[in-house]
This record gives sequence, structure tokens and C-alpha cells, in this order.
Amino acid sequence: MVKYRMRDFIPSKIDKYEIQKKLGSGHFSTVYLARDTTLDAIKAIKVIDVKDPESIMRKLDEAQLSYRCQHKHIVKINTAIPIRNIESLSKIILDMEYIEKGSIEDYMKDNFVSVIEAVKYMREVLFGLEFAHCNGVLHHDIKPGNIMLGRTGAKLADFGLATLIEKDTKEFEYGYYPHYAPERLLQKKVSIETDIYALGLTFFRILCNLKKSDWENFKKHKEYSNKIKDNV
Repeated sequence: MVKYRMRDFIPSKIDKYEIQKKLGSGHFSTVYLARDTTLDAIKAIKVIDVKDPESIMRKLDEAQLSYRCQHKHIVKINTAIPIRNIESLSKIILDMEYIEKGSIEDYMKDNFVSVIEAVKYMREVLFGLEFAHCNGVLHHDIKPGNIMLGRTGAKLADFGLATLIEKDTKEFEYGYYPHYAPERLLQKKVSIETDIYALGLTFFRILCNLKKSDWENFKKHKEYSNKIKDNV
């Protein structure tokens, strides 16, 4: 059962979790800081809306692929909990470890990341990404907002758009457009290199202190996209 505060429309409780605050949201989900009342533990929970049978499989894929990638430089998924209404499955909760410092994107709002720090973070994320790739998983959504700063170093987060490497994903439509690799723009089959390209752009943004608003207004990636299309 979900109870809502009329003041801010943030649920006060979802299943066994007491909601403390909203941490962020995307197209398909919302992340909250919550207390697990069973374990009396602070968690981050990702609440994913399920609208139709096809999306159920997609959301369960996220849970399964995330769980497959258990690594110290990947945000840990503890469990997935389906929430049902009277008629059908309505939500899926991903119970995750809580990263207190937040993302690099959050950190960059008020801080400058040195070259030494940036190299350290990218090295750690590469270890996590390599582990995901070795387990047959492509991330598809690497950006500063999906790199968390934990006590043990940087961690890759949010496998909501992840797919298996062997899956033909040349018509895959989702992702963060400003970080699209050339093969994504040309609707060709993606690969491990597609993730590496996105991580390279992430590294560039961190080194140049390009925040999300700066980057999304940065027209060079659109000009580059047009050049690629014109030369094909």
C-alpha cells in the first residue's frame, strides 16, 4: 500500500520502506532514501512504474542484469520486490546500497574535480564496467549522473537501459543522446566500444567541469552528429 503526503506528493511509505526523501528521478523511475523497517537499515530504493506486460519484462531485465553485475565499483542491488495492486503488477522496487556522497554530477555543482581525482574515478569505473562486459552486459547510459562517489571509490549505477552484449541492439532507441557513439547515431549494432565512448565523453566533461546544463547546451555534439550522417 502506498500512502501520499498531500503537501509534496512524496509517498510516506512503500511496502516495508519508510520514505525519508527523494534522491532523484528519471523517465521510468524515482529513487528515494528510505528506512527498511524490517532490518532498521537505511537504503536507496528505486521505484519503477510498470504500465503494461511488455514493460514488466524490461523492468525485470534491469533487476536481473544489475544483480548479475556484483562488483565493488558497481552500486549493489540487494533485491527486487514486485508490488501489486488489485488487478496486476504495478511497481517494482529495487533495494540498493545508499551512496551518501551522491553522483559526480551532484559533486560538480559546487566543486571542481582535479585531474588526479578524475583519473582515479575513471579507473575505478573502468574496473566495474569491465566486470559488467565480462558478464555479457552493456550499460548504455554512462554519464556523470550515473557514477556515484562511495566510501570505497567511484561506482557505476543505473542499469535501467542495460542489455546483453549478444543481443542485436542496433535499433535500440534509448540512452543519453549527448553521449551517443557514432554507431548509435547511425543505428548500427552497438558493442563494448559504445560504452567506452560514453565513458570517454564523461571523462572529458569531468576534466572540463562541464555540468549537465552546460553540456546539453553544448552544440558541438550535434554538429558532430550531423557531420557523421552527412558523410555516410
